[in-house]
Amino acid sequence: MLHYGLKNCTERVKLAVDYIDGQLSQPGTAAKLKQRYLGRTAERGSNGGFAEILQYPFYSWQAAGVDDNLRSFCDHLTNGSDQPAGEEEDGARRTGKFYSDRWATWPRFIGLVNEYNPFGYCEGPARNGTVLPDCRLDERFAGVLGISWAWQLVTPLLPSVEICGTDHGSLTQVLFGMGLLPVDQHWAARTGIQV
Repeated sequence: MLHYGLKNCTERVKLAVDYIDGQLSQPGTAAKLKQRYLGRTAERGSNGGFAEILQYPFYSWQAAGVDDNLRSFCDHLTNGSDQPAGEEEDGARRTGKFYSDRWATWPRFIGLVNEYNPFGYCEGPARNGTVLPDCRLDERFAGVLGISWAWQLVTPLLPSVEICGTDHGSLTQVLFGMGLLPVDQHWAARTGIQV
């Protein structure tokens, strides 16, 4: 992103993520933060499920580079400023909370959440008076496509294992199969892997 002139955006994302991490470390502030981004019923989701949805502005980054969504997100986060993070043109000092709030109010964010997360409906920071939200973030992937996608995401992380001249697939697959891979509970629930 730096190569594409988005240094100020990445600095603001870092400040926001540091703030978000701090808020998620405490149950009371974690619930409020989830509601700030996703609206009513979001507090039921795990911190892992919430953290996962934060990737959505960057979802197509590896495949498409700086697409329209990422550019829009960065423009919203920086408010068009080319000043370094924390030092805005109005002279005000900005904090991680400020940038987290900008992230939560990016107009496209809740649409991406509802598009990429098929498990429920999240209303976002603006209360929807006509539809009751059911913001679920931790549902298990169903069917072979969902489980296959999870395997594709995790499998390349570790090298292939050859035992006695036979390729047994990735070390991830071997360790999952043997029950030895310490799997995060969030991903275990999403993929159906028993831990």
